Amino acid sequence: MTSGHQAAAPWGALALGNLLGKEHDEAGAEAAWRSALESGHPEAGSWTALNLGNPRSARHDEAGADAAWNTVKEKDQPQVVAVLAKTLAEMGRSDQARAMWERVMASPAVEFAAEAATGLATHLGAQGDTAGAQAAYRRAIETGHAVYAPTAAYNLAMSLRQSGETDEARTWLEYAADSALRMVASTARTELDAAQPGGGTE
Repeated sequence: MTSGHQAAAPWGALALGNLLGKEHDEAGAEAAWRSALESGHPEAGSWTALNLGNPRSARHDEAGADAAWNTVKEKDQPQVVAVLAKTLAEMGRSDQARAMWERVMASPAVEFAAEAATGLATHLGAQGDTAGAQAAYRRAIETGHAVYAPTAAYNLAMSLRQSGETDEARTWLEYAADSALRMVASTARTELDAAQPGGGTE
């Protein structure tokens, strides 16, 4: 049976590595992270592998970064894979980022799946892939998540309106307006009111 101290050890090594990294002690940070990774703890190990890859990438050791990030993929912790997706997107590695987001979107963990779909939608929208962004927003809506689904519905409505698909845009604005998420619901109702005859948006 694993004791509390043994269970906490990899998290402590991860935290130490993070601290040493902030102090620019790269060798010390990597040693601490390796200790956490070698513990075999799936979640702590996944975050550790992500952190191992980041400084390697920063110093242009892409092979070393990929080796660490492959461990993230192998451990398949949805929350960490989603962070890796964002990291890859920021590096301009769009195809790899998309693959990571899509992996998380297939997860039974609703919150992470919805967050990943939203992240992918935002990324694709910024790249000018309107159809892809809209499809990802629909995936976020399908999760039914209390926060991400109505937010995605509102963003999908705005995208559809820009594409000239005003009827479907209204449908998703109504969905967002009926949600318990106050800010999104209020903004959606404002858009619906403005879209009434004489409102000026349609």
